[in-house]
Amino acid sequence: HDRRPRVWGQLTTQQLPVPPGYFSGIARAVNAGGVIVGTFSDYDDAIPPEPEGSRPCFWANSAAPVALLATTPASPLGIAFAINGAGVIAGSIATASGIMIARWASAAAAVETFPHPPGALASEARAINDVGDLAGRTGFANGESRGFILRAGTAVPSLLPALAAPAPYAEALALDSSGVVVGHSTAANGERHAVAWNDSAIVDLNSRLANRDQRIAYLESAVAINENGQLACYAALGPALAPRTYGLAILTPQD
Repeated sequence: HDRRPRVWGQLTTQQLPVPPGYFSGIARAVNAGGVIVGTFSDYDDAIPPEPEGSRPCFWANSAAPVALLATTPASPLGIAFAINGAGVIAGSIATASGIMIARWASAAAAVETFPHPPGALASEARAINDVGDLAGRTGFANGESRGFILRAGTAVPSLLPALAAPAPYAEALALDSSGVVVGHSTAANGERHAVAWNDSAIVDLNSRLANRDQRIAYLESAVAINENGQLACYAALGPALAPRTYGLAILTPQD
């Protein structure tokens, strides 16, 4: 019951409200217009007999959250992961066919769903750019996970390759307006490595580092990219820095 949505300014922080009867939530993304998207009731639900789980929602001007429209009132569960500059929201929604890629054209719009890639059981959009491309992850019955990109104007997601590993695993977490996608994938040595996809070709970002900070053992996941090509990554730190095992790293492209 202790996870509460919160927004930070340069000098202030403010807890966002959740509806009466609910106790938790997560604020996941904000656009330049100040609209915040996320979920409420991620871990508990005090209003029986509704299903337990997260509800996709948005906050405007830090007011009370408004639930995004679901496929049916009986199936309100889902997650709003991202919002672009035009107010288009990306995430996932519960349906009779499982957890599916969801897109809301606006905070008041009906939800659009997209099919799973062939053989997949559950899919979610983690990111949306200002062009309208979606990126995310999809899971299979054998435990494999793959990243995908769904280009604006298309209806079927395209799988992105994973690094060579005994059990392929990858997730796409962010993308820029040129369509460069970033995330992570399991490497041949079993470590999770930060990766980028460009025109569907995968690159282990650890192989492209110049002027590496010697405290970093390896980059584990690329979680954000801006329009200048800068990346934010989780970095696994060397054992000499224990118990501080992780840090944040900013990568700046060089000419």
